[in-house]
Amino acid sequence: MTGSVALDVVIGLVFIYLLYSLFATLVAEIISTNLMLRARNLKEAINRMINDEEGEGNSYPRIIELFNILPDNYVNNLINNFYDHQEVKYLGRKANLNPSAIKAVNFAKVILDKIKAVGSGTTEIQKIKSGLERLCLPEGSEDYIEGTRRILGRKTAEYIQSILEDCQGDLEAFKKELENWFDRTMEQTTEWYKQRMQKILLIIGFMLAWVFNVDTFSIVKKLSVDQDARDQMVQLASAYVQNNQYDKYALLVTDSLALKADTLKLDSASKALITDYNARLEALLDTKKVLEQDLASANTVLGLGSWLPDSLMLDEKKRIIYPDWVNAGVASKIIGKCDSAKSAVTITCFQKWHYLFCLLFGWPRILGYFITALAISLGAPFWFDILNKLMKLRGAISEKK
Repeated sequence: MTGSVALDVVIGLVFIYLLYSLFATLVAEIISTNLMLRARNLKEAINRMINDEEGEGNSYPRIIELFNILPDNYVNNLINNFYDHQEVKYLGRKANLNPSAIKAVNFAKVILDKIKAVGSGTTEIQKIKSGLERLCLPEGSEDYIEGTRRILGRKTAEYIQSILEDCQGDLEAFKKELENWFDRTMEQTTEWYKQRMQKILLIIGFMLAWVFNVDTFSIVKKLSVDQDARDQMVQLASAYVQNNQYDKYALLVTDSLALKADTLKLDSASKALITDYNARLEALLDTKKVLEQDLASANTVLGLGSWLPDSLMLDEKKRIIYPDWVNAGVASKIIGKCDSAKSAVTITCFQKWHYLFCLLFGWPRILGYFITALAISLGAPFWFDILNKLMKLRGAISEKK
């Protein structure tokens, strides 16, 4: 015991945020895996690199674009020619699926091969220079390359030509600069992916907050007045921190497109998680089950839930006895009066759904759900770090006492 109610309340709240952030992260990763979000994100980035034309994907007003979580599925001659190259074609898990990650050397190889294919000369560097000159020609020129044969937009070809000039015709240096260009673009592409995943986490976070009735205001109120619940939450948080010094699955949201097992220091099961779709999905679902058990333990303490039981008992005065986690004000309006001859009231499926949707539109619950969703969208690593620091602070205070 530290004697600090405020600190214990914050620890309990952060622990709840951590558990639901992990749960949301796993759900988001399952969604991302099934929607091939990484592959689509990569395709969007490569299209931006090689194509000058705008507006080939979906064109949304800026306000709508803020809520768009899926990258545009670009279909044009340039991107099709790129993905049809043997260096990229077989990197996908299946013949009709694009790869979710390619290496810089793959990108440079495709670009060089396509440039040389439209050039002429006896040496490799001559073919590259000739090919770039043809690709830089304006439409209508005698040697202009038609769209079906193109691999680069004209402005992109001019940019690559300037790179070759900077390298002073050194082929190895030129290849290295193309790889560096790809790596720089992938760094920004990773930021696009993170932004999209954060939007997904926010949506999932709100849905979880609503379905499980994780109202931040209610949690704070419960922990502030219920010492037993507060102590149990602190114990659960302490046990969790001791048993989970580092949660590798929480990193899945913030990984780059080119996930590297040696950098992340993952074990063999986690490598399979990244490289093989089925193993990855299975591992995610197994971890989800473990998290659901942790959530069930925490929710039992706090009495969280948005689903009414099949029946509710009546007291001696024939009033319904509501569990702590049920909002009596909302439930009483839905259930109405009870039959005095019965000792319990049966809850219909319609009443359960009615109760669930009434919770969504109540004030200030909806604000509490939104705050919870914002907290969840910050990600599990953030809350795990905060919880670690709070537990150390609590330990230091306890030692002083």
